[in-house]
Amino acid sequence: MNTIYALSLLIVGLISFSYCDVHDKPEACKTPDQWEGNFYSYDSIKRIRILGKISYDAKNQRERIHQVFVLPHKNQTYDMLYLYHKKMLLVNNLVSNSCSKVSLTRPWTHFGVVKNSKYFGSNYLGAEEMEEDSLKIQTWKDEFVDNNGNHVFHVSTWTHKNCLPVFDNYITTDSSLHTMYMDITPGIEDESVFEPSSICDESETD
Repeated sequence: MNTIYALSLLIVGLISFSYCDVHDKPEACKTPDQWEGNFYSYDSIKRIRILGKISYDAKNQRERIHQVFVLPHKNQTYDMLYLYHKKMLLVNNLVSNSCSKVSLTRPWTHFGVVKNSKYFGSNYLGAEEMEEDSLKIQTWKDEFVDNNGNHVFHVSTWTHKNCLPVFDNYITTDSSLHTMYMDITPGIEDESVFEPSSICDESETD
């Protein structure tokens, strides 16, 4: 068994805490079109930690991600605005107070269970018998080759009721990125979150 599959099986095992039902295979769930939440990512191979907040709007094909890269010597903080309807990415470096405009070449992809993923089962976080202390989740897995030719093993976990993200794991031979989502709320609290900052608005496209 090679390293990538060994790590993949370990991740799947870690998120399968209690009851698992693989017989009642559901249709792939669909996440809400608009939501906001926090996330924590950790690459156990590259030793990179990321703290962030995401605002997601599928209706207008846009995302805003504020993330802090926790590095050994100096943290980096970025405010990234993805405007797929304009094919534009605005990257605001909050440390250097500078902005870059980048053309988005890849198409919009809905955030959710990846097409053709395989159902891996459902289980409970917490105590199944205690509804107030449990959360039913479902897990899906898929494999693909990325743009750099790397074979990627992907495992994602979603709430059973509303299809909100819980865990996301991307594993290759040189990266093992695990993401946990928290404090998710439906809708967009303030639409101005998708407005470019004044610094980015004045910069030129790279």
